Amino acid sequence: MRLLCLGYVGPSAEICDGIDNDCDGTGQTCGINHAPCTPGLTACIGGALVCQGGVGPQSEICDDVANDCDGVVDDTAFWPSGTCVEGVCIP
Repeated sequence: MRLLCLGYVGPSAEICDGIDNDCDGTGQTCGINHAPCTPGLTACIGGALVCQGGVGPQSEICDDVANDCDGVVDDTAFWPSGTCVEGVCIP
């Protein structure tokens, strides 16, 4: 007697249809994983794949943190009265 497997559907590329197409049980990691940013997971929202749950880049400010998550501290920080260098504001 020979057994046949009928109706099997295997993994496929993830698309936004509300089904776990790639059969991994979770969303895909997305976003930036460089402090202070943290990655999120992809999810299907409103018919589109979006990255949610992570912390994304912000505008650089003079605070000794790479707010834009590029690894360079205060590189493009705005400081109205001078220059910002590694959290120190120089008039």
